[in-house]
Amino acid sequence: MEINFRDLIEKIREQTDIVQVVSQYIDLKNNKALCMLHEEKHPSFSVNPKGQYFYCFSCHAGGDVFKFVELVEKVTFIEALKKLANQLGVPVSFIPEDQAQMEEERIIGDIRSETAKFYHLSLTPEVKNYLIKERGFTDEIISSSQIGYAGWGLKEYLIDQLKFPPELCIKTGVLKEKDGKVQDYFYKRIIFPNLKHGRVVHLTGRCIDGTEPKYLHIPGEIKHLYNEDALTNKEVYIAEGIPDCLTAIQNGYAAVAILGSGGFKEEYISKFSRCERVNICLDPDSSGLDGALAIAELLDLRARIVELPKGLDLNDYFKKYSNEDFGKLVASAKNIVKYKLDLIPTNTDKTELPQLLLPILKLLVRLDKATQESYLSYDIKPRFGLRNTDIDGYREIIRTEQSKSKLDNQFDLDESISEKLVELTINNGVEIYLDQFDEPHLTLPEKPLVSFPINSSSFRRWLSGRYYSEEGKGISGETFSVVISTLEGKAFQENRIMLLFNRVAMIDNIIYYDLGDDKKVVKITAEGWEIITNCHIRFSRFKHQSPQVEPKPGGDLHEILKYVNLSSKSDLLLYITYLPTALIPNIARAMPTGTGDQGSAKSTAFRVGRCLIDPSRAGVHPSISGNLLGPPKDIAELAQNANHHYCLYLDNLSYLSEELSDALARFITGIGYSKRKLYSNDEDILFNQIVAVGITGISLVVQKPDLLDRSLILRFNRIPDDRREDETSFWARFNEEKPLLLGALFDVVSQMLKIVPTLKLSKKPRMADYAKYAAAAAMALGSTADEFLAAFSENVSRQNQAAIEASVTAQIILTFMEDKPEWIGSSSDLYTLLRQMADNAKLPIGKTGFPKASNWLWRKIIEVRPNLTALGLLVSRDEESSNSIIALKKTVQDSKNTATAATDSTNEDDNMATMAASQLPLDRDSSTDITSKQSEDSDTEPSVGFIESLKKKE
Repeated sequence: MEINFRDLIEKIREQTDIVQVVSQYIDLKNNKALCMLHEEKHPSFSVNPKGQYFYCFSCHAGGDVFKFVELVEKVTFIEALKKLANQLGVPVSFIPEDQAQMEEERIIGDIRSETAKFYHLSLTPEVKNYLIKERGFTDEIISSSQIGYAGWGLKEYLIDQLKFPPELCIKTGVLKEKDGKVQDYFYKRIIFPNLKHGRVVHLTGRCIDGTEPKYLHIPGEIKHLYNEDALTNKEVYIAEGIPDCLTAIQNGYAAVAILGSGGFKEEYISKFSRCERVNICLDPDSSGLDGALAIAELLDLRARIVELPKGLDLNDYFKKYSNEDFGKLVASAKNIVKYKLDLIPTNTDKTELPQLLLPILKLLVRLDKATQESYLSYDIKPRFGLRNTDIDGYREIIRTEQSKSKLDNQFDLDESISEKLVELTINNGVEIYLDQFDEPHLTLPEKPLVSFPINSSSFRRWLSGRYYSEEGKGISGETFSVVISTLEGKAFQENRIMLLFNRVAMIDNIIYYDLGDDKKVVKITAEGWEIITNCHIRFSRFKHQSPQVEPKPGGDLHEILKYVNLSSKSDLLLYITYLPTALIPNIARAMPTGTGDQGSAKSTAFRVGRCLIDPSRAGVHPSISGNLLGPPKDIAELAQNANHHYCLYLDNLSYLSEELSDALARFITGIGYSKRKLYSNDEDILFNQIVAVGITGISLVVQKPDLLDRSLILRFNRIPDDRREDETSFWARFNEEKPLLLGALFDVVSQMLKIVPTLKLSKKPRMADYAKYAAAAAMALGSTADEFLAAFSENVSRQNQAAIEASVTAQIILTFMEDKPEWIGSSSDLYTLLRQMADNAKLPIGKTGFPKASNWLWRKIIEVRPNLTALGLLVSRDEESSNSIIALKKTVQDSKNTATAATDSTNEDDNMATMAASQLPLDRDSSTDITSKQSEDSDTEPSVGFIESLKKKE
């Protein structure tokens, strides 16, 4: 079906994450990298996840996800669009006229972008000095907003050098024709490009020599506010001009600016649909106040009017005041109703008051009755000392205004329309309810398995479509806000609670797996699995998620191992038992941790698992749904990802901070996280679920013992060049076999559910729930529980070794005890002895090294005490007066029995296993397979080199 190309572009843009796409070509770290478009030694390439654009501060290439694919693949825009559409499974079909128009619009966009680049590179030292000293801008804001300067030479650059058609340059507005000659449109002006999704949508020039007009815009209608990418935020600020807007951005506020003499237009309202609070920060003069009131009336109660000190615009304000001062101004800002009330003196004569209050009462007409009553009873009545009879009179005025013609209601917000939309919603079978966190949600009849927040864009598009089909018109942002408020009230009144799940739900030992097509679920029980369409479970849906293929019976999960570059029998068993156990959402699962050199296919193994367990759009990567995430910039971003991804797989980590390590441990065990919705309120967004976490890195980046205790350490070897296979062929084979592999995975999960209730472990290792399910998975795969536990025990040895190697304190203690069966003494004495060894060996002292003070020694020991115990060294402490007594004692034990759990089972078939771990396939055809066998021996002793160096220093 042929669709409007603008809708197609927006659909693809909305469903594509530029970070994921860029990550297929560049190794991003904190959304930064070396630019692949030119040679450089220091990273200057940056990706903005919120704005969904990229920019290189060195070569000045930038744009949206389409432009990125155009540049790296060296293809046309149409080819880039088709490539991204194909990755999303979106059909593409254009009529020739649409394609020609699309290509022309894209060229016009390229002309604007190249113009901005030319002017930015033409920024003179004098103009830059003005921007820094007079305006207070930083180099960073000048560079990121691409501020430039217009001298001469643009025409030659665009037409002669870049070969753009002159007629399109003139149509764009950056060149003009005068007296039969083509020349530059701007001259001697500071140029402010307006960027949206990294593309330049408008250009504004400001004079610096008193030339009129002060601000000159390229010809044509101004369709955008400045910096509209900021409107994805819940709280946003409106500035009167570009310098004020940039000042706000520089100080950490999400801000937009009004462009041109037309001011704030009615059609801008819908752009603020995601914003819950809008702070209007216009100049403190009469025109600024009038403009602020006009905008506030359009945006209604979401808007707050921020009153700046007289004589100071926003740019001037931040030269004199701090962010804290500004925060107080914002906190005291009033909405339109309260602001207008404050303009009326409290001693106004009661005969004059109705006329003065009439504009406010007209504002109240737009609001629901409860809000109207609140303002009448708690604001108007006490402010002017009115009686109940007076308030009854004002109620009558409101009713009279409501009954008037819609001619007075320029926003189509009358009660009849909102009531009709609510009725339309309910009569079409939309379910309304609260989730487990008391957040209002709904389910649309066309997507019976999916839950959407009531204020979501998905619901708005659905409702707009239904209303348009009946009335032939759209819905304004304010009308939608009224509908949301009504439906939220209905949800809270009815108090119907529904639990929401992400990809997998487990209820009463039955697993429900969301296939992601909005209608079908795989139901897995101890008797088998089936695809059902009538399901009472509701699932959350996020943009990154891909639909899963329909599983097919008859597969063998052992076939997955030919796509995984592991050679150790224990690693193979740990990997293959992890996959079905990952589908048990109610337990803390072990964290697969892949280590190995570049080219060892660590990421491939994790993509394979991601494709089966929780497919996620991988941009242009040939796996299609094997999305891996980069390192988060902070804990809040990590928590957001944990809330959106059933599988939180972090790829190619080079470092794991203590804070990030602790956060991952919390997400594995299901400890919740909350963050503020807005800076201006006290509401929290709650994240609370047990996440399947995995990480990869060249080296083992996990160092903290509590996270190491939860790790499955998988070792990968580099693949020789002559055994490699191109990724396209590899993933084509995998995706062809994927339905059978998925069916086989569900077969194992079903058997696992059958075995677990009767499986008993006489000794329980750490993560006992995970070990029990994984042991059951091993049995379902034809191995035995003992064989799994032996592999799990070997993994524990690796954990212990890694924990010891990461702890300077542990290694010094082991060295100290080498020639002693036991030692007992005060903590201060022990600290003195160990500190002397650390100083002699010139080991680090402090946070990541040996503790600076004796009172920290025991805390450091506690972190690794289980690991020391596993290596045969018992550590205990008794309090005695003001000091504490620490005892160190060696034990004799078989380290292999430390974590092994013997098993008993009431199932007589448990010991009839026919497939031992030794029979797991080792030789496979895929080039991702290993060719040089890894050592299978566990390294259970501390680092010899490290301890020997201590001995020499001692």
